Amino acid sequence: MPAIATDPPDGKTAPALHFGLVMEWDEWHMLKAKLVTIDFMIGPYTRHEGLPSEQMTFLIKDPSGNHLEFKTFKDDSSIFDSKTDNA
Repeated sequence: MPAIATDPPDGKTAPALHFGLVMEWDEWHMLKAKLVTIDFMIGPYTRHEGLPSEQMTFLIKDPSGNHLEFKTFKDDSSIFDSKTDNA
């Protein structure tokens, strides 16, 4: 990937250009448990804890250099809710 701008969510440096995948809550946690030897760009963490938009996320880089974000929402109805911060 060429050098690209970053968008720092929650004080973390994340590539603004990346692919994202929204997963079911339990499936995301099962995947995270399998990735014990992965070098995370941004390790698993909770965003908006305790709010309707609560979510878990992590970012990795695939062997081709693509930036990949894996995300899950505690409440699926907030995924596309424009009134919450789901960036």
